Amino acid sequence: VYKRQGKYILLDFWGAHCGACVEALPELDRLRKTYADRLYVVSICLETSREIWQNSAGSLPGIQLSDLKGLGGLVNRYGFVGMPQFVAIGPDGKVLKKWTGYGKGYLEKQLEELWETGNCAGHNPLPPSP
Repeated sequence: VYKRQGKYILLDFWGAHCGACVEALPELDRLRKTYADRLYVVSICLETSREIWQNSAGSLPGIQLSDLKGLGGLVNRYGFVGMPQFVAIGPDGKVLKKWTGYGKGYLEKQLEELWETGNCAGHNPLPPSP
């Protein structure tokens, strides 16, 4: 468990065989470094095989997690739509924004909106745990 300490969290739900997920990795790493004072980037692999997850995530930077439950796990709490899926969580623990897909520069654009507004439409608390 990571103490937020007033930081935002960007959850990155990804899969080892997802091309867009792999394309997003350099930008995620850059954002992790650039905004280290106010952002944690947490990548959560949706693979169900420990071996595939470890082989895929072993060389990746940042916080790499997996519940090994695939689409039946943690991602369901955030209304899974597709990969990659991103969820921005505010320092107060509330979901600020969710989006799916990746295009170069899109992640930074989404985060810049958060920094500018301090809030986004869809600022809803997390659903209750099952």
